[in-house]
Amino acid sequence: MVPTTMALSSKKSEDSAAAAAAADPTTTTTTTTTTTTTTSSMGTLPSMATSSMGTLPSTSSTSSKKFSDHHLAILKECYGENPNPTAKSLRSIAARAGLTHLQCKAWFQYQRKKRKKNVLENQSESLYKEIKLLVEDLGRAKERNAALLTENKALRRNVEDFCNVADGEGAAEEEEPTLGTAAKRPRTMAADASPGSEQTQDPLAAIKAALLRPPAGASSTVSKPLDVNNVDVSGQIASNAGDHVKRASRVVTRVLQGEGKNTQVQDAVLHSQEAQQVRAVMFQSENPMDIITVLMKSLDDIVGDKGKTAQQKEQEVGPLLDSFVKAELAIKDAQLSTRKKLAGQLPLLPRKRDPAAVLQPDLHVRSESVMCIFNMSYLGYAERSLCLMGEASLYALFVQAYDLINLEEPIPFDQIMLMHKFREDLKKQETELVCKFEVGFHLPYAFVERHRDASVRSHVESVLATSAEDTSALMIETMEGAVKVYKEGIAKCYEKLPPLLCARIFLAMHKVKQILRASDGFYQLLVK
Repeated sequence: MVPTTMALSSKKSEDSAAAAAAADPTTTTTTTTTTTTTTSSMGTLPSMATSSMGTLPSTSSTSSKKFSDHHLAILKECYGENPNPTAKSLRSIAARAGLTHLQCKAWFQYQRKKRKKNVLENQSESLYKEIKLLVEDLGRAKERNAALLTENKALRRNVEDFCNVADGEGAAEEEEPTLGTAAKRPRTMAADASPGSEQTQDPLAAIKAALLRPPAGASSTVSKPLDVNNVDVSGQIASNAGDHVKRASRVVTRVLQGEGKNTQVQDAVLHSQEAQQVRAVMFQSENPMDIITVLMKSLDDIVGDKGKTAQQKEQEVGPLLDSFVKAELAIKDAQLSTRKKLAGQLPLLPRKRDPAAVLQPDLHVRSESVMCIFNMSYLGYAERSLCLMGEASLYALFVQAYDLINLEEPIPFDQIMLMHKFREDLKKQETELVCKFEVGFHLPYAFVERHRDASVRSHVESVLATSAEDTSALMIETMEGAVKVYKEGIAKCYEKLPPLLCARIFLAMHKVKQILRASDGFYQLLVK
């Protein structure tokens, strides 16, 4: 009786399992496994072995039974709409697909993990590629630096002569700070020179003193002069511009608090009327009919709109970026044409200042020579700090924009790598431009910035006078090269960087220039 009863109960359980399987296909495997295990436990070991041997390899078949093509189509469609559904959404998806709530939840979790793994793998691969590129760029940079240190030995000897001060034979030793290693000075003074004449003075000592002291009218608004011994001119310009941006930010805060104009005499910056007129012409061509202002306002509104997705923003900023780049390139051409016309009407160097004219103020901002145009001396100290051969250094401007973007919102890692690569390309181009200038003029670029100092001026004048070519034409050609580097950098930024990132960079650059210009206006004092 017992075996018969057990057989009947076993048969009944199998029938119930079959009925359940017919009602819910997803439970077929589980029910069958349970039935087989129960039967084997009652005494048939072979059936147990069969069930255990048949359960392990049936994973794929189980998966296919759990999720048919119809199930997967529904799940993938729902996953594309929302990868992170709520519990309520999961229940509706399960009812729609004919699955259980837990099955849908497990499938969605697996898909999210798989996507995250793919993203991490792609980021790691991208990171390794960028690191490899950075290592290669570092190697090339070291090679370029080594070449810069060894090439043009004549120029380097001149720089050492300018910066090193040594006592002549029989001269008394003086303890003075030197810019380099002391060297013997050749005795080139005229025999019939009077004791008080310029020929009897030490020209090297005068040049050294001019390089060490700040420019005339120096105050807290004046930036540090470029170091003659530092080959990283673009880096120095970016550093000086960064100091001015910080100072200008404080000025803007004072203006917003109601302080309209500087009242400290020592901080006043004297502007000539000629410089103001040149600035007016430049600014007029910089923003014709307020085109740049309108474009920047539109870009700012789109980038700052929280109600739009990144894809929508990219579609909207694309045409605006295209218009901005075209307008910016045309503006730079117009400004270059204006500079060339001005340079054709001005002398190479400003007229010498009469030491007896004590009552005549020494103007800090002026436009009276080709050198003034070349050094953008018609601008205030803050905006002028970006100058590189008559044009703003795009590398220095990009560095300030990068810092400003980081303050507003953190930048994703992949975009940081793109910006670093772009920044190094800019620096490489500007370094080559400076090297070409120094080789062509046989003159350190830092000397050109100090052309108004009497001692430096005399040497610059003598070097330029010995040049076989037209110096003014060379200056204009150099300014054309600087504008070309700027325009190529703007175009590459638009072509190589993502649209939203490019828009943020252009916006930040525009804000930096506005901040510097506002600071100059705060300290400006017009001299009639």
